[in-house]
Amino acid sequence: MFRQAVKLACHTWFGACLTWGLIIDWAGCVVITTILPDGQAQRRCCQWSHYVFRCFMLSSCPWIRVSRPPVEEVTRLLNRERVCVLMNHTSFGDSVMFVATTPSNIIWRYRTLMKSTLFDWPFLGGVCRMVGHFPVLFRSKDENSFAVDKPEQAKIMEKVKAHVESDGCLCLFPEGKINRNPAVLCPFRRGTFGVAEEMNMAVVSLTTVGCDESWPRESPVGGLPARIVIRLTEIAEAGHGLTAAALQEKAEASMQADVTSLLQARDA
Repeated sequence: MFRQAVKLACHTWFGACLTWGLIIDWAGCVVITTILPDGQAQRRCCQWSHYVFRCFMLSSCPWIRVSRPPVEEVTRLLNRERVCVLMNHTSFGDSVMFVATTPSNIIWRYRTLMKSTLFDWPFLGGVCRMVGHFPVLFRSKDENSFAVDKPEQAKIMEKVKAHVESDGCLCLFPEGKINRNPAVLCPFRRGTFGVAEEMNMAVVSLTTVGCDESWPRESPVGGLPARIVIRLTEIAEAGHGLTAAALQEKAEASMQADVTSLLQARDA
C-alpha cells in the first residue's frame, strides 16, 4: 500500500512538472521564434528546452538520480562538428534525458528524426517544430513496420544533409522503437547510418540504463525513483570511410557491450 502511494505521488508530481514544463518550453520557443531569425531561433530554442527540461524533469525530481560522464568527456566527444550520436531506446524519457543532461553550449548543435505524428501533439509538437527536428513519414502505424513514404522522405533527408553540411549534429535511435527488453538491444536499422556514411560523420554512442525504470514503456507518464547511468563511447572518428553496414555492425556490438557492462556494474 505504501509503495503504491509513493508511486502515485511520483507519477503525479512528474506529470505536473512535465505538463508545465512543456507549456513553458512551448511559450518560450514562440517568443524566441518571433524575435529572432530562423537559424538563430532554432539554436536558442534548443538551449531554452535544455534549461526547461533540466529544471522541471530532473532538478524537481531528486529521487531520479543520474550518473553522467565527466564534462570534459562530454565536451570532447559531443562538442564537435558533424557528430552522429546513437542512443538505445528504452523509454519515452530517453529524449528528455539527452536534452536535460547535454550542456546548453552543446545541445544547440543537435537535431533528431522523429515519427511525424509526434509533431501533432499539443505543445511537444510545436516545440519540436520550432527547434528544427525532422519528421519520419512512416506509411503504417505498426511499430514493427519501418516503411516510409520514399519520395517525401527523400526531400526531408536533403534537409538533414544540409543541417550536417552546416556543421550540425544528429541524435538518433537506431533501434527505431522503444525496446521491450532493455537488456538486449533490438536489431539496428541500417538506414539510420546512411547519413553518417555519406557525410563521414563521427559516430558516438550514448548508452543509458535505468530510464525504463523511471518511465516504464507501458506507463503514460514517468517519474518513478531510479538510478540512471549514462556512458559515452566513440564508435568511429570523423572521416572513417566506413559503410553503413560496417557502422551498423560496429555500433550494435559496442552498444550491447556497454548496456551489459552498465547493468552488471550498477547491480553489483
